Amino acid sequence: METSYEDYVRQRAQKNPCLNSLVDYLQETPGTVCKGYLMFTDSASVSACHFAADMIPEISRPSPVESTRLVLMENIHSTSICQLGEQLGIDPMFFAGHVTTDLQDMENALLPPSLTTLPSTSAERGYINIHYQQVLDLGSSALFEDAPCSLKTDDNISRNVRLLPPLSGKQIGLVQSCCSIIVKKIGNVQIGEFISSLTDRKHKMLTLTEGLILVDPPINRVYKTTESGSQQIYDAKRLHGGLEDFTHPATFDTTADQEEEEWDNSSIRDCLMQYVTFTPGILRPTKEVPFILDVAYFPVRIILNEWNTYAHLTTRYLKYFEVSMNDITSRLRNDDMIDLQSWRRRNRQSQHQLIALAEFLDYHRTDIPRESQIIRWALIVKDIRYMSRQMETDGQSLEQMISAATSMVQLLDAIRSILEAINMRRLTSIALLFIPLSWLAYVFSMSGQYLPGNWLFLVYLVLGLPVLGAASLFTKLPINRASL
Repeated sequence: METSYEDYVRQRAQKNPCLNSLVDYLQETPGTVCKGYLMFTDSASVSACHFAADMIPEISRPSPVESTRLVLMENIHSTSICQLGEQLGIDPMFFAGHVTTDLQDMENALLPPSLTTLPSTSAERGYINIHYQQVLDLGSSALFEDAPCSLKTDDNISRNVRLLPPLSGKQIGLVQSCCSIIVKKIGNVQIGEFISSLTDRKHKMLTLTEGLILVDPPINRVYKTTESGSQQIYDAKRLHGGLEDFTHPATFDTTADQEEEEWDNSSIRDCLMQYVTFTPGILRPTKEVPFILDVAYFPVRIILNEWNTYAHLTTRYLKYFEVSMNDITSRLRNDDMIDLQSWRRRNRQSQHQLIALAEFLDYHRTDIPRESQIIRWALIVKDIRYMSRQMETDGQSLEQMISAATSMVQLLDAIRSILEAINMRRLTSIALLFIPLSWLAYVFSMSGQYLPGNWLFLVYLVLGLPVLGAASLFTKLPINRASL
């Protein structure tokens, strides 16, 4: 009996327990449609066509034509993973690193491949899973007053959406996304695959080679599961629209007579197709074998834009959490302390992901024969280290802010204790005022001629006031606690 790819993954999971998450995912029924795009490129031109997901066995066959085939797949599902893994002989760790991005408590769930594999080991393999945070605009924060702190995307691979404290009435969310890149050789044809998953453009796969390419569509919804088991849907979009273009723009005189090209820059798929179509020379000539960095150039540049947005969002929340002594009682809350701790942990994870990406690029830069590409990748690594240092600085600010917030909480507790002591003393004074008078009122029964307004009421006052003075004087006497 022939072994299926799912059986192979299950066998590998015995040696690599982190693959169990992929085993569980391969048993799920595909939800939404998985689309693919095949792009034929050479050093001068690019052509593209759409293909259905069930055509994967056909497009993965070796081709005698000398060209680079790129495959871009969006919203990849379990069936496509099995087909691609079987046809291209892909390591299950590659798919597992792409499917699993949610970091759960290790006593309850297995660690994902991104944490079980050290950066040096990952760099030696012919693929990379680039995990990153995508910033979402979820609309008015009033819609999420009773929502849980975590939502889900409704894609084939459901990503975790973390709700952040509202900013200026706007609800911000963070999506744990992933971009995965691999280069495989089939026969005498080199195939590179790119899988990009995000909230808007979930699980995209781009395959670059002398023969193949794939892609995927956008999603703009997140959901929460109610107690009844139904799903409550919320609209979502990328914060401030699309991604910033990193290519050199054409000058005014060269674009004045040209028609404007329309493409959705909020979609990583559309961005990649646009860049590859109009910059075919970024890939190697057809007679040269493409390296993984040839495939990874545009995806890495796009993802660095995502990291840049996330880094500035961290700085914005540092400003949000700043607490001055003037408004300490109104601003400092328990939720703020919890959020500060979450940001510190998230910042450390982000630095780990950037360091892993830089290590991978450093390892593979030695394979680049052309000086111009070496310089280009050196600049990209500098950008990565720049953002890593920025996050390190923000992390130090978070540490200081947590220490300051802890001191402020202690100060608030001390102030609260002092106020309670003052109030208790006031209550004691009131009690000392009424206890002697009430005792005398009991002695005189406060009836008949002793009622207020009658002439014997003066007797009550003559006796009551000295007793009250004696009681007050007694409370002022020093107490020798050592003798007690």
